[in-house]
Amino acid sequence: MIGGKNSSLVQKGIIMRVLPLAAAIGAALLISACLPTTTKAPIGTTVGFKPDRTLYGVWRQSGQKGVIGFITFLKGEGDGMTAIMASPNDEGGGDWQVFQLKTTSLGGRTFMNAREALVNGKPADDGLAGQNIPVLYRVKGRTLTLLLLDEKKTSAAIKARAIAGTIDPGEYGDVHITATAASLDKFMQSDAGIALFSGQLIVMKRVD
Repeated sequence: MIGGKNSSLVQKGIIMRVLPLAAAIGAALLISACLPTTTKAPIGTTVGFKPDRTLYGVWRQSGQKGVIGFITFLKGEGDGMTAIMASPNDEGGGDWQVFQLKTTSLGGRTFMNAREALVNGKPADDGLAGQNIPVLYRVKGRTLTLLLLDEKKTSAAIKARAIAGTIDPGEYGDVHITATAASLDKFMQSDAGIALFSGQLIVMKRVD
């Protein structure tokens, strides 16, 4: 996605700073040290997308020092949704991002596909801009859990030709799944596909 090791490190630093939900959804996305793995096609393309009403509202992620991030899920246009992520700081400032989402149910599990749209009010132009980020999620009562694809495991699956994809050169090369929609959906319903979702675990609580 980017050229050179230094550029990659800079972008990874941006993600860590903006998403202390970090990276993806990233707290939402998320909270991870690297740019999240992306897919060429959204998961669920073959079965279709539908806004998940159980996500609507505000969710909070807490850490040892208190609240470190919020995600608000809203209904979007057509079959889409919008996620607004905010990471306030002690000085009253902070960072925020907007993602466009498509949610789907596939093989008895729920996935969201996120595309970064805005970063602190400006059009996204970092390493995530225009990329599709898949997230495995579950809503149980007032708890929302999100899991990103594990970069190392996904890289190994691509090298083993279990799923089509590319790995950028360098120690911090980003990982992209390039499989067709049909191949991706079939793979993500398998145990091998689900096993790749073992990256940063994010647990959030619904805000009244």
